[in-house]
Amino acid sequence: MPKTKSAPKPAAPVATLALRQSALVAMALASIEVYRRECVGLLIGRRDGAGFVVEAAIAYQDAERRLGGARADPAAHRRLFDATNDLPDGLQLVGDFHSHTEHRGRRGEAAPSQRDLADMLDGHVHVIVAVNDAHARRPFRNNADGSFSGTIGERHLRLAAFVRTARSGPADLAARRLPIELASADPGRRRRR
Repeated sequence: MPKTKSAPKPAAPVATLALRQSALVAMALASIEVYRRECVGLLIGRRDGAGFVVEAAIAYQDAERRLGGARADPAAHRRLFDATNDLPDGLQLVGDFHSHTEHRGRRGEAAPSQRDLADMLDGHVHVIVAVNDAHARRPFRNNADGSFSGTIGERHLRLAAFVRTARSGPADLAARRLPIELASADPGRRRRR
């Protein structure tokens, strides 16, 4: 019996993070506000197939901020976390964000630390906003590595999104980067810049 070629399997949809401009601005300004310290906040939106659409970014107002980390007050975190279970229009908590900032000549990087990896939750997206002094003004754009970067005022920002990958134990900390795209104003359409 002759062998027949099987039809190729359709490619799995590429998981992305579609980011509304208002969420981008909220994360950027929260990161710039506490420059030289870190900020932390929640991402509100929807799951979209294998990816996410982020409609809003809410910075914790009472976070303990320091170099190398930021921590939300546990009681405030619980209140916000509980409130996200009752959001209108199908909105839900889809992840979190925090910043990495330039300090003592060392640039902030949009990459997760070991602690960041350990804190990641399954099924959520985690955005890191690297904030550094800007040496030139640059419009926001997609980068080849899937990050999204540009300048606001005197600060250069690079945002990168991650999801935790399957792991067998604490020694196997890993994350996969999701490409970021700026979402259009129409929730049914996305556009790349």
